[in-house]
Amino acid sequence: MSVLHEIRNKEGGTEVVKLTRRTAIHRLCDECCGFYHSEVIKCSSPMCPVYPYRYPGIKDTGMSEASARAGCGFKGSKNDSTD
Repeated sequence: MSVLHEIRNKEGGTEVVKLTRRTAIHRLCDECCGFYHSEVIKCSSPMCPVYPYRYPGIKDTGMSEASARAGCGFKGSKNDSTD
């Protein structure tokens, strides 16, 4: 199943794209890493909810959780409260 959805693009604008679950995850990773695919491959944020689903074939970075959190754009954790 896919849906049409408006998302940000690397030019700073927006575009309407057809998203499946897989492409939505890939687009999220791309945006999180500043639209640099090489940074997605080097992702050091294992606490991100989509980390295990990034791109097929990408191996874990092996960083500690504390090191990963220090450089992570995603700040959520199981201990964070949501109001």
